[in-house]
Amino acid sequence: MVVLPKNIKEFNQIYMEKKFFNVVLKNTVLQMDAVVAIVRVKYRIKK
Repeated sequence: MVVLPKNIKEFNQIYMEKKFFNVVLKNTVLQMDAVVAIVRVKYRIKK
């Protein structure tokens, strides 16, 4: 979905919000991967 901004200020705000959201999303995915890896290692040690 493309939002057409009325001016540059609005465009920058939308762009920054999307950028911030993408960074948060990436960090969340990385954290999930790390947690999964740790759980796997612990599970292997228990086994």
